Amino acid sequence: MKRKPCKLTKRQTEVLMFIQAYVNENCVFPSFGDIADHFRICRTTAYEHVNKMIDKWYLTSSGLARGIEYTDDAHKFIKENGLEYLTLENLRLKR
Repeated sequence: MKRKPCKLTKRQTEVLMFIQAYVNENCVFPSFGDIADHFRICRTTAYEHVNKMIDKWYLTSSGLARGIEYTDDAHKFIKENGLEYLTLENLRLKR
């Protein structure tokens, strides 16, 4: 039986967009501190956002520093929403 992906909240979508822009510019996934700094939230909240996206099958984590990775659902979401070339500067302009 095929699993249907869960819908992301607005904030989770924003976090995923930030992750994509960060990866595009730095060739590495952001740390929880990077996510927290960008959104001006505490690291625990950043961790909770990422864990919710892991629960929804958009991300996986190796448990290591910067060990976040995309799942097929995340790749599909990124492609469908034209986020392949998103940059941090583009995100700043959207605010």
